[in-house]
Amino acid sequence: PVSVVLEDDVLLAEAFDRRVVEAIDEVDERESWDLLYLFYHLDCLPGLALTDVGPRRVRPGFPTWGTVAYALTRAGARRLLSALTADVAVHDAPIDHLLMRLVERGCVRTFATARPVAATAGQLNPLQ
Repeated sequence: PVSVVLEDDVLLAEAFDRRVVEAIDEVDERESWDLLYLFYHLDCLPGLALTDVGPRRVRPGFPTWGTVAYALTRAGARRLLSALTADVAVHDAPIDHLLMRLVERGCVRTFATARPVAATAGQLNPLQ
């Protein structure tokens, strides 16, 4: 089972449902995963332009700010809870920073949609 988590100020791209299902299907075919970012800060995109992904719907994950929209597997939720419970030192920051640390440490198997399928009404809209 997979849950999609959305913040209250999320903006959804056109055909959001279809694009999320297609991304989940693609990452399911490739390997096991925990977290699929549906939104990410373009400033965090590691060395690849949005046009460099070709026909793929997902790319390897990377640390990014923001928890505006993401998909999480049941195993991923357990892995996150375990990592957060085991490492009390990581609790000194907002949740998006905690996720960034866990991704950097390899504690969660992370992917991102090839292009963001969600944005935030608050600060950043990569859909424009």
